[in-house]
Amino acid sequence: MLSVDMKSKVDMANPASCQLFGQKLDRLRNHTAAQLINGFNFLRWLESEPQDSHNEHVVINGQNFLMEITPVYLQDENDQHVLTGAVVMLRSTIRMGRQLQNVAAQDVSAFSQIVAVSPKMKHVVEQAQKLAMLSAPLLITGDTGTGKDLFAYACHQASPRASIGRTLPGAELCVYTGRCGRE
Repeated sequence: MLSVDMKSKVDMANPASCQLFGQKLDRLRNHTAAQLINGFNFLRWLESEPQDSHNEHVVINGQNFLMEITPVYLQDENDQHVLTGAVVMLRSTIRMGRQLQNVAAQDVSAFSQIVAVSPKMKHVVEQAQKLAMLSAPLLITGDTGTGKDLFAYACHQASPRASIGRTLPGAELCVYTGRCGRE
């Protein structure tokens, strides 16, 4: 992570950035972001007074990174928001790929409790695995005793909300009749 001023000169850098560029912080401060990261016009981006973050693929020392540059606004004495620089976050695409593989491996295990024999049921499980990643409510219907609670739990575990405890998703289950809780 780097912090740059309005001239794209490095203000601050975390140890990982110092290691990536092979320099100590005091030496990095003598560089602009453009000298360290090729292929992106930092000055033009800063001069455009951006409101939102910008993501771009960059190559540094032969390694692929996802660069996220976020504008930093501070209030001046007149309570006006003034752009003062940006924070540059660099994420290794190789490392991101490994993290995604680990997450995917954990997500699939949530569905291992569901036994699907028929092709139709296997298709339902595959669809549930895909839909679980959406940030939208899922309606799970079926007869009593068909395992709706297992599907709800597996979908929850495979979702971005998996860090919420096990009891809360059960409290949020509501059936069509209007009753809330586990059926």
